[in-house]
Amino acid sequence: MKHRILYITPEVPHFPGGHGGNIREFNLLSNLAGRYQFDMIALKPSDRSNVEKINQLGIEVLYYPPAHKPKKPDAVWLKKFKQLLRFGRVALFCLRRGVTNNLPPLSVYYLQVFRNASIKLNLQDYDLVQIEHTYLLPIAELLSTSAHCPPIVVTAHNVEAIQAYRTAKLFRGINRFFEWMIARLTRRMEGKLVSKASMVLTMSNYDAQWFMENYGLQQDSVAVIPSGVDMGYFSEIKSSPEPNLLVFTGTFGHLPNMDAVMWFRRNVLPRIVQEHP
Repeated sequence: MKHRILYITPEVPHFPGGHGGNIREFNLLSNLAGRYQFDMIALKPSDRSNVEKINQLGIEVLYYPPAHKPKKPDAVWLKKFKQLLRFGRVALFCLRRGVTNNLPPLSVYYLQVFRNASIKLNLQDYDLVQIEHTYLLPIAELLSTSAHCPPIVVTAHNVEAIQAYRTAKLFRGINRFFEWMIARLTRRMEGKLVSKASMVLTMSNYDAQWFMENYGLQQDSVAVIPSGVDMGYFSEIKSSPEPNLLVFTGTFGHLPNMDAVMWFRRNVLPRIVQEHP
């Protein structure tokens, strides 16, 4: 009989497309689905097509919010105004709840979604709970209160506290203050709740060492599973290099990527232009 795993993730993993962590999850699931039985809970709206791809791996998606149906497009100014208004309401709610509960806004949001989903779970049916991203640690804490909760494994795609402090440095004025406050809440949450996990999986030795030195985790409760690239998949791709062309493949929805490009533009690109005008 296959071991049964409850897999909790912010969004349904999919490939091609998606961001780095999303692709990593899809590839890992593709390789493990034949050996283990997975039930998935995804907390962000997802396209039905992505859910169907996961189902084809033999994985049942117990819950996911359906993606919003596209409506008649608004004027650009109206679209931005609605986005700003929606973001402001959500941010204010999450920040208020976060300060009250010592949780960063993102963790408050996902915990609220998980609770509102009213998913009926019998944890006795599972051999393991796998949770992606440490900002979902409050869900680990919630599940751990059950007398029948199996071991919990958390994948730390980042040390969220480090990322939050670096993000704060990208802002100025009142925005920097709010981002700094979120960073403090993030570090407090990670440090307090990471012990709810029986095992923490990190992307690098640096992250693993950081968890041990700053959050007091023991060496036998941290393991490194680095991200990689299936070189065989790309072996047939042939291209002719174009001179004086740079390509950056990261998404700008991830602030560290934006920070990297800004740093490159300030510190590296001028030297390249100077030597190769």
